[in-house]
Amino acid sequence: MYNQFKISKEPLYFAAQYYLLLAKEHYKTLDAIRFIAFFKVFLLHLPDGTNTPIYNFIKMGGGTGVAIFFVLSGFLISDILIKEKAVKGSINPGNFFWRRAFRIWPLYFLGVILAYIGIAVTQYLGISNSEGYMPKPFYSFLFLENYHSIFEGTYPRGVPLQVFWSLCIEEHFYLLWLLIFVLIPLKHFVKTMGSLWVVSICCRIIALNLLPQYKINGAEIITSLDYFIAGGLVACYKNNLIPQFINRVNYITKLSIFILSGLFLVFQHLWFDKLGIFGITISAIIYGACIFACVVKGDERLTISDKAMISRMGVISYGLYVFHTPVIMFLYKVFEKIGFDYHTKTGLVVFFIIALSLSILISNLSYKYYESWFLKIREKLWT
Repeated sequence: MYNQFKISKEPLYFAAQYYLLLAKEHYKTLDAIRFIAFFKVFLLHLPDGTNTPIYNFIKMGGGTGVAIFFVLSGFLISDILIKEKAVKGSINPGNFFWRRAFRIWPLYFLGVILAYIGIAVTQYLGISNSEGYMPKPFYSFLFLENYHSIFEGTYPRGVPLQVFWSLCIEEHFYLLWLLIFVLIPLKHFVKTMGSLWVVSICCRIIALNLLPQYKINGAEIITSLDYFIAGGLVACYKNNLIPQFINRVNYITKLSIFILSGLFLVFQHLWFDKLGIFGITISAIIYGACIFACVVKGDERLTISDKAMISRMGVISYGLYVFHTPVIMFLYKVFEKIGFDYHTKTGLVVFFIIALSLSILISNLSYKYYESWFLKIREKLWT
């Protein structure tokens, strides 16, 4: 079961194989999927169109983009931790924690600060939006804004804080997975994932029946575990913790999975709520299958190159997720100020092009001159 981790004890070979096993494996197409996930969220926050029913239909269901991000995280983080524990026999908690912190925290805290500055400025100018609750620093800076939203029953004021509920769940996922990998032997990891999946479904049942006044399901880590577990099980399969019954994915199978995932991405919002507690489960399985098709060896004709524009945009998807809402809100104010109707077909096209272009520009600058600075420090301190 663990053949790929049986490494030579000869010093030179041991050193080389140890490095290769712990090095983060890069999977093509996943960056492109990151951008697709962001793009679905981006469409949701664009203005509605007048007499454009197809556009209004496609832009619905932005939460499906977040679901893809969660499944991706479940796979990538599990893949890293499985390799480390298999080779070293244990996990270095500090190394894992600080490496994730230096990737997530700089942009997260910048976004929180921008949100509070925006709230203060708009209040001073008398143009403050009264929708949503007034956020509190305690929740915002401690990655608890998703729980604050649950208790308030709505979203916080200030962009990009309104979309940071998902980043809070991501941070909680990192801590939970770190705890599991530190405490649970690798041979019991798959069983642990299966047990947690049952726990997640049961918690959604409890929340739905005992706390119907709160929109808990999918808004915090326990009831969202299906997504992370689906990605984690793909990592288990990739690393032989699950017996491999498929070594290669042929063209037809891979194409079918991608088509199903694409249709699900567009139409999920029509019936997701009707499935009740199992909506998240089915969503996790389908997007998990999509990640599976990308990382298991198969037909290269459906692989998206790292050089493709969509893949390069996926590299900066974190920045795009953080900055697109401030850009969109800014354009709302500008277009209203100049009297430009962005609900018409022409207005939507102009709004779309400017919003996406500005988001990409700002995210590129952020990645190159801000995020990369912290990433370089991370590599020096916690390689």
